[in-house]
Amino acid sequence: MGQVGTATSWSVLGAATANIAPTEPAARAIVTSPLQLRGTSTAPEGAVGVTVRDRSSGPPLAESYVTGGANGAPGPFEGTLDFNPPTTTDGSVTFVTESMEDGGGVWEATVVSVEFAP
Repeated sequence: MGQVGTATSWSVLGAATANIAPTEPAARAIVTSPLQLRGTSTAPEGAVGVTVRDRSSGPPLAESYVTGGANGAPGPFEGTLDFNPPTTTDGSVTFVTESMEDGGGVWEATVVSVEFAP
């Protein structure tokens, strides 16, 4: 992996798994609080963790769960999530399923890059 320019940090712009397919927010959407969450997923017991972050190194702006399909059967999820004011103009919404085998580590993740409304 090479270094581009003189940058000393990097950020994930997106990641996807077929088992978590959000339709809202869309990639690079301009978002406000409360954040609308929609899509389809399958996860152990249906639970998909959702985290909103800005690009700072601070704590998440919000964390919660949505419930979609379970145990291999995809199903829709829908919800809203209030988040704290961001300190940067952009960030991400991460959707994760947790492993039931290793004490709750991340099993799969979909990351959507977003912009925060002024």
